[in-house]
Amino acid sequence: MGIKITDDSMIGDLSPHSAGLWPMPDAGESPTMWRVSWLPERPVGRNEGVSAMVLAETVAATEDLGPDHRLWPFINSWSAELGLSASEAVARTRAPTVTRGQELSRVSRQPGCVLTGSCCR
Repeated sequence: MGIKITDDSMIGDLSPHSAGLWPMPDAGESPTMWRVSWLPERPVGRNEGVSAMVLAETVAATEDLGPDHRLWPFINSWSAELGLSASEAVARTRAPTVTRGQELSRVSRQPGCVLTGSCCR
């Protein structure tokens, strides 16, 4: 289990999810946010993006995940950082990824690809 984090993308080894740079020039103090594939409806900061990817990778690596699992307190904490319950976050990370044209597709594993790059169209 691992996450490759670059200046413009985050890609996990196990999860089908990814995060990419989401430039927002009108955002004031946060001119650049991140878009996470399983949270496509809202921008997140870099730290939230990392938490979302760690959560997705952990869920992908753990089949029997539930409230009694030893990792649940961590799942609960990462989910809270994103304003979600642990159960909601687990369900969202396990849901099938959507394709581009619906919402957002997985970032290509090509170096330097971001969500708005030509490799993702």
